[in-house]
Amino acid sequence: MKKILPWIFGGVLIIVVVATVIVMNPAGSNTTSHQVNNYQQIHKLNIDVQSDVVVKSGAKFKVESNLPAAKENKIKLDDDEIKITEKEHHHFMGFHLPEFVINIAGFFHPQKHVTIVTLPKDIKLTDVVINSDSGDVKLSDASLSALKIDANSGDVTLANVNVKHNAVIGTDSGDTILKNIAVANISVDSDSGDVDADNLKAQRINLNSDSGDVNIKNQTDTTYAKAVIDSASGDINLENTVVNDSEVTADSGDVNLSNSKLIDKK
Repeated sequence: MKKILPWIFGGVLIIVVVATVIVMNPAGSNTTSHQVNNYQQIHKLNIDVQSDVVVKSGAKFKVESNLPAAKENKIKLDDDEIKITEKEHHHFMGFHLPEFVINIAGFFHPQKHVTIVTLPKDIKLTDVVINSDSGDVKLSDASLSALKIDANSGDVTLANVNVKHNAVIGTDSGDTILKNIAVANISVDSDSGDVDADNLKAQRINLNSDSGDVNIKNQTDTTYAKAVIDSASGDINLENTVVNDSEVTADSGDVNLSNSKLIDKK
């Protein structure tokens, strides 16, 4: 009996913890929408959340989410910067507790949350910083001066984005997808995901994947002044690409060139 008691106690503890999370975060989503007026003085956007992040273009400046009330977005305007965060996250003994819902079959599965930021087309942003601890990041149809994205455990997707100066992207366990991007300098660091770039216009590129492929597919001939491309355990595939100063390394994969040329100035 003494040997069984610890197992019973452990089982009861798990049930209590899960039940508490479910009670605190019911299946019904708490959809919220905040409109930001007088945005002409806003030039910096800073997003730091746990959820998925979608930044898109639209008619009005809005912040929407389906976060539960206990974690709904906090919006703060500080001079020319708008900061979007979440309320304090739930923790148990130092660990973050994910929210769960019960589907029709009675099984638990994590609740998917998203924060959507709609930017008016006439807004003039200089710096955009996006951090998502456990979600995907999607940014589309934007013109910026500088961009920094960090997705700890999600994919990063950029489409139709112009960055005047530098773009820095990091992801621990997700893919990076770039479509129709124009930027002066771009750096992508992926610990365990692919890096896929379609129609990437840039002066200097630095693309690294520790355990994934790096693919650049340009529809027309595209020249980079300098490119540093590294894949520790994947292939590197370049199409319609010319690099005047290149450092390309595939430690345990192939380097495939299709109508492409690499010039090593070392």
